[in-house]
Amino acid sequence: MHRLARFSTRVPNGVKTAFLSLPGICTGDIWHTAAAHLLWTLEPRDPKVQFVTLLTVPEDASQSILEPGVGRVPAMYEYLTNLGLPCVVAKLPAAGPVDEEDCEQAAAMIGADQLDQLLTNQVNQRFPCFHTLWQSLSPVQLVSSTTKGVVGGSRNHLLPPVHHYAATTVLASYFREDMPLHVRKARGDLLRNGLPGNLSRDDPIFLEVMQKVQQLRSLICRARSSAGSSLEQARVVLFIYRLVGRSQRNMNPHQDASRDIFDQVRQAALRRGLVTIRVPHGVPAGEIQDDDLDLFDVRGGPDGVIKDKRFVACFWAQVCDMPEVFGAVGSRTGSLDIAAFVGLNCLEWDEPLLLEIEGKEYGAAWDSLRLSRQHLEKQVPQHLRLLTQSHLMSITVLAQASFDSLAGRYTRIDEENLDSWLAGGSNLMPHIPSDEKTVKILVYPFGRQCANHQ
Repeated sequence: MHRLARFSTRVPNGVKTAFLSLPGICTGDIWHTAAAHLLWTLEPRDPKVQFVTLLTVPEDASQSILEPGVGRVPAMYEYLTNLGLPCVVAKLPAAGPVDEEDCEQAAAMIGADQLDQLLTNQVNQRFPCFHTLWQSLSPVQLVSSTTKGVVGGSRNHLLPPVHHYAATTVLASYFREDMPLHVRKARGDLLRNGLPGNLSRDDPIFLEVMQKVQQLRSLICRARSSAGSSLEQARVVLFIYRLVGRSQRNMNPHQDASRDIFDQVRQAALRRGLVTIRVPHGVPAGEIQDDDLDLFDVRGGPDGVIKDKRFVACFWAQVCDMPEVFGAVGSRTGSLDIAAFVGLNCLEWDEPLLLEIEGKEYGAAWDSLRLSRQHLEKQVPQHLRLLTQSHLMSITVLAQASFDSLAGRYTRIDEENLDSWLAGGSNLMPHIPSDEKTVKILVYPFGRQCANHQ
């Protein structure tokens, strides 16, 4: 089993530190950052570069994301440090409501001297928990992006910090198609063993995981029994029933499931001799059913409880060893990414927001679906990120015609890809109709760059 060497701020001559930026509001991206950081640490693509995760959190961030036990930021920080991956926190000056791009722009304006200070004060002292660290921090001072030491780097650093989307690119580079299969498998094993945090079998987190595995086994028996005698030995499909976006101001319709999509998957699975179990995420406690696997939410308990990230990673790694589990299906979300990263057979759906097809403005068609241009421009790079993960999972798309503009949700996913996956297909890519031979994609926020899909 690989062990991570302790990080040192005293780097050998010629080695520079690159910062993987991670906005504190990007909960799902923690899995991409952790996977990329872990692989680079164990098998660096460039021995002259070492990674540190830079977690950026506004000074006036909502207490709901900072509170112990339910806040996402403490869980992200403590997950990385528990894995032995160096992480520093930058407290950004108060600026009111911010989004991930605001945090990225602020990260790019932290000078080399301040980054040095963050490294020295935080990594060397090894704070035991996020709140001890947070209370000791003062807001960083942001400088002009043209100031020397911010762009281009310094003697010790590569600057500015790398955009958090790049973690997905780094991760994908370890699973390129031109690499031998045994090499990709070995790297997959590194993720499967490393992302759960090397928990011992008497660790309370591991014991809780095994209780959840036993609950899943009981639910599988119940689902088989309910489906009839012909399915007594049926394998199970886990459906990530995510409703998180419904409660957010800027809802992302691609990330939320619906009863209609669940029924579609359940019926398609039955035709293939499989049964289906829901895994609620963001579902109000009162709506969780007895037949659901309450992995993320607790039936009868408070909404939105944040579990130790090692619990989630370890659970999915254990599920990989269950032959009765066929795989998991859900939207593009970190909740399912982590299952794929540790080796589970997964199918993720997304919105195929391709803005131009064969010279025709495709985005206009989405105007009738009440999706803003801003949503389109932010969604496209996210879809491209998902496509780069095709060696770790199967990918499909939502059916455009099924979008309910009044309800703000989709009711179906692509039938062809779903059936191919249920039939045993792997590493599937979205189906694009044959008459749409060339798709030009607007890439945001890196400018108007076109990519052709033949």
